[in-house]
Amino acid sequence: MKNFKITQDGTEIYLGDGETKRMGELVKKYKGKKVLLVYGKESIKKNGLYEKIVFQLKENSIEHFDLSGVKPNPILEKVEEGIEICKRERIDFILAVGGGSVIDSAKAIAGGALDSGSVWDYYQQLRAPKEALPLGVVLTIPATGSESNPYTVLSYKDEKRGTGSPHFIPKFAILDPENTLTLPSNQTAFGVVDMFLHICEQYFHNEYTPIQDGISEGLLRGVIEIGKGLLQSPNDKNLRAASLWAGNIALSGFLAKGVNGGDWSSHSIEHEISAINDIAHGAGLAVIFPAWLEYVSKKNPKKIEQFGKYVFEMDSIESTIKAVRDFFESLSVSTFITDNSIKISDFDKIATQATKFGDIGGYVKLKKDDIKEILKIAIK
Repeated sequence: MKNFKITQDGTEIYLGDGETKRMGELVKKYKGKKVLLVYGKESIKKNGLYEKIVFQLKENSIEHFDLSGVKPNPILEKVEEGIEICKRERIDFILAVGGGSVIDSAKAIAGGALDSGSVWDYYQQLRAPKEALPLGVVLTIPATGSESNPYTVLSYKDEKRGTGSPHFIPKFAILDPENTLTLPSNQTAFGVVDMFLHICEQYFHNEYTPIQDGISEGLLRGVIEIGKGLLQSPNDKNLRAASLWAGNIALSGFLAKGVNGGDWSSHSIEHEISAINDIAHGAGLAVIFPAWLEYVSKKNPKKIEQFGKYVFEMDSIESTIKAVRDFFESLSVSTFITDNSIKISDFDKIATQATKFGDIGGYVKLKKDDIKEILKIAIK
């Protein structure tokens, strides 16, 4: 696949090998002079990306400050640390180098840096940000699509919540396959599951949308091919580029046009599970989605039958659910929780938290008792 640029909902996306070289000029284009560089642990230093980033910032006379240590399932405390740096150093641009957790944290920091209140209010649906610092992204983990959408997820204590704002949409996103070559196989697999589920969450609805459905079904087949290909050839830059593009399309908002959002039950339930046991997001989704399919198929089978026919070439719901499990398991991602990290005694709390703002689901509405039944299927 050749390099290309596309502007999507305000984000300039640069996809292709070597596109990282544009980063310094892009920060400068958006008038960044004092940058907060947000990233995870030490991986970007080990693979040389950090050095490239810092070199470009210095070459463009841009001062930078580091916020490292963002963890999967990002937490409010780290965001507050970043906000304090921004206010103290008068940061004027946020640069996220990493995957969804880093980008989600950067979005919260961008809003909180210009806010006198707590950013957790955004996630509790108490108020919305009125402005935010400009944000750019160098993506290292294809998965969430957070690099060009308005959404962000954050954890605080035993709650994991999502929110969104147009102010959180990044100004640019660099999707360079070179920056994904050192990804561990489990993170690659979790990313594939995540993008697969983002497509499914928007696919399962009750509207008449043959165009959107056809695009989603083709994209799902592509993700299956990419996921299996990366298992065999993890250093294939064509596969890596395709995974970056798939992850971006999956949650760009394009697939949800005309369908009132989609379902999102699997995500809502997974958020409450990972708030308890800190499981990787993709790993949690691989557990919940097949269980969700099994449960809701008894209430509304039509779209699941279509999903099985056009994505997996299956002629029954049972064989479709097995095909989903087999795909996830082929990536070495378990489809059940069996380690006792979630207990039956946790089910009521998970269901209560998932429905804190009302019933969930756009394909089938789920109440607390429905969620408990899904958990019984998923957790052994």
